[in-house]
Amino acid sequence: MRRAEKVVLMCLLILLIAGSTGCDMKPDIISYVDATMDLFLKGEAEEYMKLTKSTEEEAAKIYNDYIDIWTNFLIADEISEELKENFREIFREVFAEARYQVKSSKKVKNERKYIVTIEVEKITGLFEGLKTEVGMKLRDWEYAQEKRPNDEEYDRAGYQILYECMRGRQKELTYYEPEEITIEVVEEEGNYGIVNGGYRTIRDALISMEGLAEKE
Repeated sequence: MRRAEKVVLMCLLILLIAGSTGCDMKPDIISYVDATMDLFLKGEAEEYMKLTKSTEEEAAKIYNDYIDIWTNFLIADEISEELKENFREIFREVFAEARYQVKSSKKVKNERKYIVTIEVEKITGLFEGLKTEVGMKLRDWEYAQEKRPNDEEYDRAGYQILYECMRGRQKELTYYEPEEITIEVVEEEGNYGIVNGGYRTIRDALISMEGLAEKE
């Protein structure tokens, strides 16, 4: 989890920059940003495909890769594919409940750039204090074993406990009060693209990641 900030940012930038090109007809800025967020957060691809002329396979890859990014930074070691899919499902369900609305766009004078305002209600409760909770339950599990677990057993139990804690927290997720954020969208050769820092701005506004930054 300590590497989550860098890993998610790097992978998300590569994923969404690659997926934001290729439209033949210039869409409305607000529609473009809204469709892009709907795709990578909720898997809603129809509008994105229409605006960018992307295929169903291309859109599905963007969404699935995004879910895998979140899954993979939590899963540093080999675990069963079944458990890994369980983590994917958590992120699908959490981001399906994301609350946001693209409010407005304003063209920057003499530039092919737009300032887009988005209202967001940040999700909170998934990561805060998570490492402490998992650590305490893992310690209790270790004390309950008849003999000292080896590293493989310890890791396997740790990931199972992590999953159970996150699954339990889903029922208690709440939202901060709405806040407005702004991102930049550039136009180049008839295509739109969210400026790199915009993806981090959106990510940070959508879900509280404080628990991932906790010290060991």
